[in-house]
Amino acid sequence: MDIKNDIHIMEMNDKLYQRLKQSELVIHAKVESILRQISSWKYATHEFYVPAPYQNELAGLPNGRIRKNIEEKDRLKIAGLYSFGFNAEGKILCSQEAPDNIGNGIITDIYEYDNAFSYYVYHVKYIPNQYTTIISISYFYPYHEMNIFQGINSYKDWSVYLYEYDKERISKVHRYASRWGNMPAEEYNFAYENNLLCAIVGEKRLKNGELYIHWKNKKVYNKER
Repeated sequence: MDIKNDIHIMEMNDKLYQRLKQSELVIHAKVESILRQISSWKYATHEFYVPAPYQNELAGLPNGRIRKNIEEKDRLKIAGLYSFGFNAEGKILCSQEAPDNIGNGIITDIYEYDNAFSYYVYHVKYIPNQYTTIISISYFYPYHEMNIFQGINSYKDWSVYLYEYDKERISKVHRYASRWGNMPAEEYNFAYENNLLCAIVGEKRLKNGELYIHWKNKKVYNKER
């Protein structure tokens, strides 16, 4: 599947952009409705509860560390603290990063579930009791025997992750962003050891000929393998 030019990917980009535009007038009410549904909060130093598989690892972002002993009333007062809101069933509904100045808005992700396998992510700037601006919208969904996570912003810049599976675990991920232009899509292979993810290996090779290790699980990775 050529994720740079595939007709299905292009059609889904159009649908997502239409959904983004249609949501602009109702997004503030949607965010405040979601916040009222939060049953419990958890906290971390960075992104931690990310439903799409290995998003942080693939994007080269750090994983957060759990923060405890945070009171809900203080969660937006600690600049840089990430809050994750869950409903009574334990499903994530929202994540927010505490800003330096709340008056400038709170970067917020809200999750809207299509079904047990698909969900939308609205990435917004939320100013409590005032207004909300949509930055981008993403969609995670099954496609044939794969999963796709793709998103588009208000400028029509888009990105896509395509997950391939073998025996119900991720075997390979293809990734591309429209801002890359003529650059090829990236491809990553997932290496396992004793049923644990050992490393995410890029298709590129280093100057010495060794495979490029994009990410490794330090607990199980053996550099001599």
